[in-house]
Amino acid sequence: PTSMQTAVTSFVETYGGRPGTKLLAILGDMNELGGYSAQMHLDIAASVLSAPALDVWFVGHHFPTAFVELKRLNPKGCTKDIRTFADSDEVVRYLGSHPVDGRTILVKGSRKSELEKVVPLL
Repeated sequence: PTSMQTAVTSFVETYGGRPGTKLLAILGDMNELGGYSAQMHLDIAASVLSAPALDVWFVGHHFPTAFVELKRLNPKGCTKDIRTFADSDEVVRYLGSHPVDGRTILVKGSRKSELEKVVPLL
């Protein structure tokens, strides 16, 4: 979780203040967290969603579940582009018809998330 939070924070601090820059974070589940998994995903999701000018795509089981919980707690939602995907293959299919041209993108997740599959389409 520390690595994920640090990566997102650094990404936003480095690129977020540039005029006209559109940021997108594609975040896969963090694995091997044991009994802390649900809370850790919820904490990271809440932090990421509060970052200014950052659109987020959550991939896997844990992050989308955390996002649903955050929406339940804050039904007003937000104006960001937030999407959830079951797995990296679903992201690949989506990107096939929805290119993300003109964005600065962070891709981060556990190796099990197989997010390297999406990189050729970015």
